[in-house]
Amino acid sequence: MKDLNFFLSVPPCRSFDAPEGFRLSLASYSVGREFRLMRAPCPAAPGGLLEADMRAFTGYGPHPGLIERLIRECVFRDLSGMVLRLPRPTASIAAFCRLLEPEARRRGLGLWLPESYARVAEGAKLLVPSMCLAGTYRSYVEKRARLYGADRLALDFNSGALEFNLPALSGRGTAVPVPGAGEGREFYSSELSLRYISRVRRGRVRVTVWEDETAAAEKIALALALGVKSFFLPCADDGERWKKVIKNCENRLK
Repeated sequence: MKDLNFFLSVPPCRSFDAPEGFRLSLASYSVGREFRLMRAPCPAAPGGLLEADMRAFTGYGPHPGLIERLIRECVFRDLSGMVLRLPRPTASIAAFCRLLEPEARRRGLGLWLPESYARVAEGAKLLVPSMCLAGTYRSYVEKRARLYGADRLALDFNSGALEFNLPALSGRGTAVPVPGAGEGREFYSSELSLRYISRVRRGRVRVTVWEDETAAAEKIALALALGVKSFFLPCADDGERWKKVIKNCENRLK
């Protein structure tokens, strides 16, 4: 598929070449409270992305210095941009992003931030979680395409499952491994493009949801039809699973 971005998120200390049609997003970087860019061993990935875990980042520190280190790392490793896994915006983190976005653009680097930063850095691309648990999946993507523009969005897929106690008023689940065979009767929601099982524990209903290959292919095909062109895919192998998913998408779109 032409003019599309399929990024395989590579865990730290893993090394392999990107399959044809994919680019690597190197999840070997982190920035915490100490305001230093840390890197674990990672493969060469020309044209790929620097992916940094910044969930412990506070934004308190020398912003220009960290921005220069991020940009210098991209230039030195011939990367095309960066994706920052940030916590929800605070005043200090928002100030950092407002400085980073124009500087990255000036240097010809892409910048991918969580959806919650849409108004903070208006030139950045947005990571939209692939799982939605209200309404329908189509309405979920359509709403964001209207708000931000489809070309600004990237679907961000999860490698595991989410578990919820019902009623799930907050909409936030707990990350858990994908259930194995025999852990419960599986169902499929065509509206949400999710597979799920439900259990009753101590009188409360607990639901676990996840995306199998069929669900992922449905979501990518629908997002493509709505104009979304970028996808972040977790990579636990050499990308073989996702090559099958993309082939499934191509068949759906014919």
